[in-house]
Amino acid sequence: MRQNKLHMKKRLIRFTYVPGATMNEHITSFNNLVMDLMSIDETFKDEDLALLLLGSLPEELKFLETSLLYGRDALSFSEVCAALYDYELRKKNKQRNSNGEVEAAVKGCSQSLSKGRKGRSNSKYKLAKNECAFCHEVGHWKKDCSKLK
Repeated sequence: MRQNKLHMKKRLIRFTYVPGATMNEHITSFNNLVMDLMSIDETFKDEDLALLLLGSLPEELKFLETSLLYGRDALSFSEVCAALYDYELRKKNKQRNSNGEVEAAVKGCSQSLSKGRKGRSNSKYKLAKNECAFCHEVGHWKKDCSKLK
């Protein structure tokens, strides 16, 4: 029994994030190791569990560890879990939004190209004589443009 307990502790201490796993899967695996140890009368401080979980994160998430630890004297396991879930949610939303933004940018780019000179900055385009600076039609000035009024 003693050797089993030491082996389980070693697994918890060496526990690391599996690439491609969700934060929920990672936290669940971590909790399972902790629960197995608690079932054989091992006890843990909440703060120690928080630090072990932070230590199991990949290098790309070390900024999260730094931001959670900076200027603090204490940290709870639930705070770390909440931060990890929040990070994953923001990452998923960012991916969804960036896919939509790329589509919108491509659509907007093709629309602005089809408009011709409309949409171009006045500073990059020299106006012809009698050309309106607002609608780019020849025959009137910007101050007299009916589309501006």
